[in-house]
This record gives sequence, structure tokens and C-alpha cells, in this order.
Amino acid sequence: MQLDGIDFEKILKRASAIFGLPGEEVLSPGKRKIQSKARSVFCFWATRELGMTATALARKLALSQPAVSKAAIRGEQIVKEEGLTLRNREAKL
Repeated sequence: MQLDGIDFEKILKRASAIFGLPGEEVLSPGKRKIQSKARSVFCFWATRELGMTATALARKLALSQPAVSKAAIRGEQIVKEEGLTLRNREAKL
């Protein structure tokens, strides 16, 4: 799935870069605050910007659909509060 040059891997790369975590750590289950924030932002961008369903994303992340939906809601709040953007203004994704 790809939208306007943005795909799953690019969203993962951007979330990883913002929070300073390896991509596999963003995708893996865990309750560390920084990891949870990164995964929430990733879920928000994947569902809202890329158009993935929470169900499809849940399968990829080995999480439940409600967990992905809740993470996306948290991610939206984090993006707004911290002024995060999917596109890095200084470098091309």
C-alpha cells in the first residue's frame, strides 16, 4: 500500500527517526514509554495517512485490532501536541 510516495516502510523509518528507536523496536510489543509513543504515532500515520485498516495493521504488528485503534487515537494526540509531521522538511523520505 502506498500513498503519494509514502509507504509502510517510509512511515516506519520516520517514526523511528523521530523517537530514536530501531524500526523493529517500534513494531514490537513493549510498554516502554518512548516505544509506546513511537508505535502510537506509527499506527496513526499508517491508518490515517496511508489508509491501512486497523485490522490489517494489527495482523502485521501481532496486536489486536482494538489495541491498534487505541494506539492510533493516542498517536493523533501526540502528533498534534508535539507538532510532528510525516514528511521530514529537511530531508526527503
